Amino acid sequence: MKIKRLFPTFHLSENHTKNKGLLILLTTLILVSIGVFVKGCCEEISEHSIENSNNGWEFYNLKGPVKSFLEKWYDHSSGMPSKAFWITTVDFDKKGNKIRSEASNQSSFRGHSEYKINGKNQCTERVSYDEFGSANSKSIYCYNENGDQVEELSYRIDPNSKLILERKWLSEFNDSHQKIRVKTLNPQDSVEMETESLYDKNNYEIAQITHYRGSTTSMLFENDTEGNCIRLNTGTSIIESKYEFDNKGNWIIKRVYIDGDLNRIEERTITYW
Repeated sequence: MKIKRLFPTFHLSENHTKNKGLLILLTTLILVSIGVFVKGCCEEISEHSIENSNNGWEFYNLKGPVKSFLEKWYDHSSGMPSKAFWITTVDFDKKGNKIRSEASNQSSFRGHSEYKINGKNQCTERVSYDEFGSANSKSIYCYNENGDQVEELSYRIDPNSKLILERKWLSEFNDSHQKIRVKTLNPQDSVEMETESLYDKNNYEIAQITHYRGSTTSMLFENDTEGNCIRLNTGTSIIESKYEFDNKGNWIIKRVYIDGDLNRIEERTITYW
């Protein structure tokens, strides 16, 4: 199963998330903030979404035995290049599981997340820490007998280390292990949002349809032959990505355009096992 991300590889607050209201928040961020965030034409902002794939290499569409990558985003929305305004690092074990990630902006370190992996190579827990090393959020992931991640419980950790449930995600999969529906629930188990996903014959996600507070929005994706998103139609804007690749087939430079104008350049430094 190939799961694509609508937004970047970082976590906004290490628990914002894969994710991680998702679609409407993402669309708003794309169009309102200098296009700061574009699942990069097509990667994800929500940590929830980022954890949706059992395997980190698969989720990030990585080829070869990647040990880690360092990603830097440079703002070009003003027509002039800037310093890297967001920097993320993601580490993997030798089986491709994501085990650690951290993020920082121009001025400060924002925090990091650590992941627990079970004997089935499934992420069962994520704990996020602030810049001072204090745990501030935790997610617990549950799987069905087919290995699909069907539930995520997201908690805030208070100053007394008490877990306070903030949100729950319930996911449905088809026989091909494709995620076809996600329901977002509040702590009272009321559905706040529902998102449906559609896929092409190559198992790449080509559409997300989100129902939120009585309204419906859609996002449409176009992918290259390797599963990299090259075009995103939000309904109000067109976001396109152009890539340069290393000799393993992983992108190392991504140029993101919004309605034809260069918005940012993302650079990756990849280390292999």
